[in-house]
Amino acid sequence: IQTQIDAKAPTASPTFTGTVTADTLINVESASGYGKIEIGGPSGGYIDFKAPFSDDYDGRLITDGTSLYLTTSSDIPVMLKHNDSEKMRTTSTGIQVTGNLNVLAQGSVRMEDAAGGEYAAFQAPTTLTASYIMTMPPNTGSAGQFLQTNGSGVLSFSGVGSSTNVIT
Repeated sequence: IQTQIDAKAPTASPTFTGTVTADTLINVESASGYGKIEIGGPSGGYIDFKAPFSDDYDGRLITDGTSLYLTTSSDIPVMLKHNDSEKMRTTSTGIQVTGNLNVLAQGSVRMEDAAGGEYAAFQAPTTLTASYIMTMPPNTGSAGQFLQTNGSGVLSFSGVGSSTNVIT
């Protein structure tokens, strides 16, 4: 096959079997401006992304008909960018987010237990009169302390004061 494959509908509808190799570019266009490449079979399909001179894939986009997966074969991150600025990265240790993480429609932030069956969650109230940010304290506090706010959204740990007044 030539170094560039151009399949422009409706004048060309090529069908390839086996391995198709292109040195630089496969360009798919249609009259509407949207082209498509369909890859799959009875069990789904996948696209491998390989580094130069590599026999194994570095990334794979997979579908099984019910879900779409993006996976890597080694400890390389998967990054999502917006306007060429990284916004999210997955690594072998977790997910990193740059910028705000908005949980919409009174959704909750859930942290599951080790077994994955139960969770603790934070959720916004049904309605707010204004947006606000709560700033966590720099430490964990001491036994018996509670979180208190300064009225401006800065949290700190405080102890319960003792009372000398006795009500009988």
